Amino acid sequence: MNLIRLFGFISGLFICNYSFSDVLPHVACEEFDPYFADQMTPGKLNHRNGRAQLEQLTFKFDVVGYGPEGRVVNTVDEVPVVALPVEDGWLLGSDRGEWGGNLVLKSNKGETKKLLEANIENIYVFSYGYIATAGLSHLGMNQGSAVSSNNCNFFMQRANRPAAP
Repeated sequence: MNLIRLFGFISGLFICNYSFSDVLPHVACEEFDPYFADQMTPGKLNHRNGRAQLEQLTFKFDVVGYGPEGRVVNTVDEVPVVALPVEDGWLLGSDRGEWGGNLVLKSNKGETKKLLEANIENIYVFSYGYIATAGLSHLGMNQGSAVSSNNCNFFMQRANRPAAP
């Protein structure tokens, strides 16, 4: 026990008595805003800035399950976690954790087209198209992907990652 106290005392001397503050100059940095991407995309909705509007963009989704009679399909209302305005509609992303999620294109007429079945974390717009980050970290599983699409037909290309976003 005394050996541990001695080691703690000695290591404390090295940690406390030596500092890089004499060597490195103090530089004032601008404050980091973790939501800067949201500010760069006007009209983008998420749980921080548009819960009520996201509820208005609810879409129908089929949930498949199995019961005593076999396969059961229930249609439920899905509230997106992120929505990005696009020409003639919205790109919507949903995330239900271990029960999955969707990336859908909802037209201004109310028609929906499922583009991808995955838990969508966020959607970003670039000059060449859109990128959606998707993933799930649950129990022993930890996987993620970045999905890209061009501006015209929402053709999806997926790049898998070893961990959820």
